[in-house]
Order: sequence, then C-alpha cells, then structure tokens
Amino acid sequence: MKKLYLVRHAEADNSGSIPQDFYRPLTSRGLMDSARMGKKLAEEGVKPDLIISSTAERAVRTAETFADQLNYDTENTVFDETLYEGRMQEYMATVNGILPEKNEVLIFAHNPIISFLVEYLSQEDIGSMPPCSVFGIEFEVSNWADILKGSGKRISYQSPNHI
Repeated sequence: MKKLYLVRHAEADNSGSIPQDFYRPLTSRGLMDSARMGKKLAEEGVKPDLIISSTAERAVRTAETFADQLNYDTENTVFDETLYEGRMQEYMATVNGILPEKNEVLIFAHNPIISFLVEYLSQEDIGSMPPCSVFGIEFEVSNWADILKGSGKRISYQSPNHI
C-alpha cells in the first residue's frame, strides 16, 4: 500500500516586483497556511518517508515549512526541476520513479498540472486546487511503478480555508 499527498504550493507574491516567476516568494499568508497545513497533517499521523518538491522558490518554501511541522529532515528532500512547468508525463515519471521502500510521499508542485495529476490518478473531478491544498491518495500496490491512471482512491482533500 502506498500513500501519496499532492500539495499545491502556498500563496505566492503576485505583485510583479519579482522579475522571474521561478523566484516568487511566499506571502506571509502563504507561510502561515503552510505551517497550519503541515501541522494538520502531523496531527492526522502523516509521516512521510520522502518529500519531493519543485525547485521553484514558492514550492521549496512550502515543502520546507511542511517538513518542519512533520519532523521530516529537510536534507532528505528531493528537488525535481521537472515539476516546474512540467507536463503530465514528467509528473508521472516522478511518481513512478519513487523507490519501492518509500510508502508515504508528499509532492509539492504547481497548478494546473498538480490538479490534473490528482484527477488523473483518482478519477475525481476536483477542478483547480486552491493554494496550499493537499489531496491524499492511496494505492493498493507495492511498487510506485505500478501506479496508473485511475488506480488511486482519495483518502483526504483539505485546504487552509477549511481547517
């Protein structure tokens, strides 16, 4: 059994003061929401074996804040540059490439692809995930490479506005 938590990065600065999208930082609300959502997952007993994050500033900071709340050593975080502006193929390659001994994984990435991935894996119509929302999916497999379209079942879906 594998559990995957797909997380859209928290609210980022949209003021236009940062010249490149890749470097947009989290807003103060984004930082607070990340801490709240990470704490919520910790209270629910989530204990990630692995955290994977896009290399964009806002995703990295979201992942680090969650990791802190989950008592996960941030030095073990895997940063995957294909999760920034990636396509479904790259996202699925990331999921299918997770080592079999990892059972509970969090992936931090971007819309619209992170929402598409949720729908692809769970066959649930969720629309656009709000910033810092988390969708948990369970798979009845022993190897991440066996995860296919529609093979997952939702175990949770939460956003900072509803906790």
